[in-house]
Amino acid sequence: MRDKIIEIGKDSTWYLVSTIVSAFIGFIAVPIFTRIFEPHEYGIYTLVATAITLGAPVVFIMVTNAIVRYLPEYEGRGELSVIFTTVLRRVPIFFALMFCLCLPAVVIFAPLGRYRLVVALGISVFALYTVFRVLLGFMRAMRMAWQYAVFMIIVQFGRYIVGALLVAKFGMHVEGIFWGWLGTLVLVIPVELAILRVWKRIKRGAFSRTLERNILSYGLPLILVSIFSDILTAADRYMVQGFWGSKQVGLYSVVYTLVTNLEAILASIIALGATPVIVRFFEQEGEEATVTLISRITRYFLMLLLPAMVGIWVLNRRIVSVITSPGYMDATKAVFPLVLGVFISNLQWLPFLSFQIKKRTDSSIFPIGISAVFNLALNALLIPLFGPKYGFVGAAWATLASYVLCLFLVVRAGRKYMRWEFPWKGSLSIMISTAAMGLLLFFLDKILFGRWYGLLTLVIAGMLFYSFTMLATGGFTKSELTFAKEILSRAFPKRGEGRH
Repeated sequence: MRDKIIEIGKDSTWYLVSTIVSAFIGFIAVPIFTRIFEPHEYGIYTLVATAITLGAPVVFIMVTNAIVRYLPEYEGRGELSVIFTTVLRRVPIFFALMFCLCLPAVVIFAPLGRYRLVVALGISVFALYTVFRVLLGFMRAMRMAWQYAVFMIIVQFGRYIVGALLVAKFGMHVEGIFWGWLGTLVLVIPVELAILRVWKRIKRGAFSRTLERNILSYGLPLILVSIFSDILTAADRYMVQGFWGSKQVGLYSVVYTLVTNLEAILASIIALGATPVIVRFFEQEGEEATVTLISRITRYFLMLLLPAMVGIWVLNRRIVSVITSPGYMDATKAVFPLVLGVFISNLQWLPFLSFQIKKRTDSSIFPIGISAVFNLALNALLIPLFGPKYGFVGAAWATLASYVLCLFLVVRAGRKYMRWEFPWKGSLSIMISTAAMGLLLFFLDKILFGRWYGLLTLVIAGMLFYSFTMLATGGFTKSELTFAKEILSRAFPKRGEGRH
């Protein structure tokens, strides 16, 4: 198990680099966008971008999860060409549907007004982004972590920074963001194909109908899961738009973007590296050892995410004042329910692994579906109840309640296949250290002045105090500290040592 945790850590080091840089790019984009766009324009951008980033997984999540689950089997038999050929055979058909059917139909017949170009660019980005993520799925399954990291950073840079430059320097409006995103994808996808050696791995006669059926049976339920997850994640913004307009969508989206960039991205550092290793570990060592491994990963997950959640909550007004303009300060009223809701949403990934590992993704539809319906009903009640000024706060509380229900149902349903052992005892030091850090930040926030300087000082002080308290309370064991050193040495070996 030691080697498997080190493997996770080695890959996660690159995912850490990717997520930190991507989060930083997304983070600095918020103050840029909130200064070049009015709240209603930012709301329009958010609606289209959300449709892409949450709608595209409806297509690629089936394929990428199946790649992670099945590739180790075919790689072990020396049949990588079978899985590459079977998965990528349908890409030309997908492009034909998107560019020859969907795009012309929407542009010609949909009543889009002055946002027709924005939606057209959104559809084009959707198609290319889907294929981009499928190719990243191969990289993740083959543990090409540094390549994955580089491509994610490049696409984030193109989407946010290049897009913002097009808006600021060339007088473009919201569509400038999507031109930057689309152009980057056009450049990146051919490079992905080359690095994966796709042309050599796609072979005539290597297509497998059996594998295609397995991918469909494994992945089709995940499409429904993805749709229900999108409802949980994004339907509230469209409902806020319907009740109170795009200004409230802009306020809500600022907080949502902030929380997901700083919290959900931290979770992906572990999730991206852990899932392929856990699948391989299950195939080699069996269920009981895998349960123990997931329990340890849960503890590391809490160690990373709990202090981030508390830090965002305590410093929410300072953070929002630093990264946005004064017109967005009302958004802070949605921070607490959103920061807690996103934390619970990310925690759900761990018990959800039981459905993926046991190839029972069909059983995951029920808990996600019930939660999605509950979310719609609660949003319909709370958004108008909170009124025309703070309807988006009602959406935030609906999000929190829905994720609590979803976690409960996923844990309950997942027990049938593989139990999830929550590390209660091992989490005590994490909770104590997080609480102590939160109190320190609360008092320091009252006395420190300065915007960027004050916020940076508080973040560094919180990280150092949390680490010191963890060491003092025995939160970091000697073996974990040894693992950390070994992970770094394997991820970045000294010259002449080579990789182990």
